[in-house]
Amino acid sequence: MKFKIPEEIVKVFDFSLVGATTFSIQIFLTLLLTEVLHVPYYISYAMALTTAWFTNFILNMKFTFKATKDIKHELERFGVVAVVAAIINWTSVFIIVQTLHVHYILAILVISVFLAIFSFKLEEAWVFAKKNIIE
Repeated sequence: MKFKIPEEIVKVFDFSLVGATTFSIQIFLTLLLTEVLHVPYYISYAMALTTAWFTNFILNMKFTFKATKDIKHELERFGVVAVVAAIINWTSVFIIVQTLHVHYILAILVISVFLAIFSFKLEEAWVFAKKNIIE
């Protein structure tokens, strides 16, 4: 008897792998720009978020959701999710760092974990859905 891993488990694993990859890019760019090039963390983080989200779209489209629909349509929807998540992400990190005086990397780590779940559900249900649940 051949064991088959449920599709949802595979998607979550692929999404997590893509997320870990793009998160690594995001952290690397933030650290490089902030610590080496002395760009303020809130500017370098915004630049890193933009780069990471674009990379995230390409990797999730190809590997996680294996999208076959119109790429323009998916990119528009992904853009909406990315902008909303980036605003929540950047604002939350800024508030945590400025008010609680937490190191910016720790704030990024905490907020990113929470937003990963939000992003996965929206991308699965709306951006790359075979049959859109949300219209």
